[in-house]
Amino acid sequence: MAGLSIDVTSDLGTLDGDLRRAGRLALRNLSADLRDGHRTYLRDNLDQPTTYTENSLYVVGTTSATPEVLVGVKDSQAAYLKYAYRGGHREDALTPTLDADLDGRGNIPLGYTQAVVAAGGFWLTTRRGIRGLFDTDGRAVALMLDTDYDKRLDFESEITDIVAEAFPDAATKAFAQVFGGS
Repeated sequence: MAGLSIDVTSDLGTLDGDLRRAGRLALRNLSADLRDGHRTYLRDNLDQPTTYTENSLYVVGTTSATPEVLVGVKDSQAAYLKYAYRGGHREDALTPTLDADLDGRGNIPLGYTQAVVAAGGFWLTTRRGIRGLFDTDGRAVALMLDTDYDKRLDFESEITDIVAEAFPDAATKAFAQVFGGS
């Protein structure tokens, strides 16, 4: 009986290129879902995070030869979010007292310490060796304290959960764009 040889690669036409394009589109679609999911995760796990904190995730696409995305926390936000993600000890953390004027989110407003000093406030080290900022009435409004933080966030689980939830829809949409269909 005579054999028949079929070269599958010659019969696939543009399938390889179309699959790569669909993969890139799926990852591009996933990028927005990652950012949105990160914002929701922070809102659910932190006390009134600022917009700046909510926008702390970076998502960078790579070349088409290696279709993947790199995901992380931006350096400027990572400097303070590291305590929420890892926990740990922080020396000389500026800590508001009950007499401090805080913003609507419970944080020391930007420029607050300079404004207190400009209004006649002063820095002083107490008898116990704690450095503090005092207002003109002599009330401590902020103290430099050694602070221990518990881990509150899990970056790997956060991203894994977002991808598990969002990727099937992102891939379905991408494949529909490339190959047609609904």
